[in-house]
Amino acid sequence: MKLKAAIAVLLLLAQAPQSPTPAQLLDQLQATLDKLRASLTAPAPGATVTDAAALGAALAAGGSITLAPGTYAGNFTISKPTKLAGAGATLTAADGFKPTLTVAANGVEVRGLSVRLGKPDRDAIVVGSLEATSADAQPHGVLFEDVNVLPSLEGGGHRGFALHGADITLRRVSVLGFYEKGRDSQAVWICNGPGPYAVLDSVLEATGENILIGGATPGIVGMNPANITIKGNTIRKPESFRTLGTVKNSVEAKIGIGVVIEGNTIDGNWTDGQAGSTIVITVRGQGNCPWCTVDDVTIRGNTVRRAPDGFSVNVLGRDDAGPSGQLRKLTIDHNLFADAGGGVQVINGVADALTITNNTWPKIAGRFLQFSGGPRTPITFSRNVLRTGSYGIMGDGSTGPGLASLLANTAIVEFAGNVIEMTPERTIALPPAPGQVLKAGALAALLDPTTFKLLAGGAGY
Repeated sequence: MKLKAAIAVLLLLAQAPQSPTPAQLLDQLQATLDKLRASLTAPAPGATVTDAAALGAALAAGGSITLAPGTYAGNFTISKPTKLAGAGATLTAADGFKPTLTVAANGVEVRGLSVRLGKPDRDAIVVGSLEATSADAQPHGVLFEDVNVLPSLEGGGHRGFALHGADITLRRVSVLGFYEKGRDSQAVWICNGPGPYAVLDSVLEATGENILIGGATPGIVGMNPANITIKGNTIRKPESFRTLGTVKNSVEAKIGIGVVIEGNTIDGNWTDGQAGSTIVITVRGQGNCPWCTVDDVTIRGNTVRRAPDGFSVNVLGRDDAGPSGQLRKLTIDHNLFADAGGGVQVINGVADALTITNNTWPKIAGRFLQFSGGPRTPITFSRNVLRTGSYGIMGDGSTGPGLASLLANTAIVEFAGNVIEMTPERTIALPPAPGQVLKAGALAALLDPTTFKLLAGGAGY
């Protein structure tokens, strides 16, 4: 009956004034038949799906879908509002050069299943499109919860999640074993969509950047992704990555406004493809994105271990290779950088406020502050626990270590209440009343040897 109705409608169209051409009629007939086929093969709403063909039809129809345990081979696209769940179910790529799962609809929830990457130089899950030119064209309201993203069977992977859209949340997901040689891999990539984005309580492994925001020109002109929360995650690079892939950073933001990196355990980062800085805030417009900027960034309550190289936080406040916006506000608060060799580097300034409070750096070897370029940075540096390292505070080389370099590059708002150990290489000048200044070797006795908490007083994390 449905087929007869479709043919009758098509005949009426053919008899109407300004009727379609024969080729257009054939296209309309094919589209109608495709819809009928999907309606006939899709399971009833709420039914359990047991094979890949039925899954493809169900995703085209939308609604609530439950997957039976098993493996489903295809390149699946969610094109209607959908709730997809399936403990014990794994999606694999039929064509390894395409994403295993693509989200192209609003109102999508995916829970409790696994997604296997196809070819190791590709993406496993893609939400929206880097090329979309309108926020309205991107998916809105997308949730992945308790989803495992698995690497390619060939070994490693380029990207777990590529996220472009609005109101996108990853909660308790895992992306494990994503590595590449000579190319940046990411567990999570955020770029072409207004946000908000949230990455919560997840386990993320990748050699390049575990989480990258930006790094390509957004298709939506004038847009920076905003309200990005990265909270409660384990962000790690296993020791095996030293030989498997090219390591760069743990979290990097090249665009983004209102970025919160909070309560994460960051485990493992070292010198390889770059100098080994752990968290990188670096405004990059890719040469053709003058609106691209990073601003209003908060790094709070994180624990960073096995990251001895580079700087704990490395900042480029304005693109040095093309037009961009300017970083205006950065807060680094209550973090433990357990074995970091360097503190915070700022190139091209933080225009309005750089606030560094209640952090602990027990093992700095080189510099705890490094500046070059402008604008001059208003700085609050208070209640931190650290060693100065061999050079302490440095500028561009035109001034000596310590207070002279600090005054040349910053406007001091507050520099007080710190616990600072001088190191054997030199004693540097500090601002007046910086807090407690210790002789070389005295800091360890004031710290818990396991947690690095200060045994008495309110400084540190």
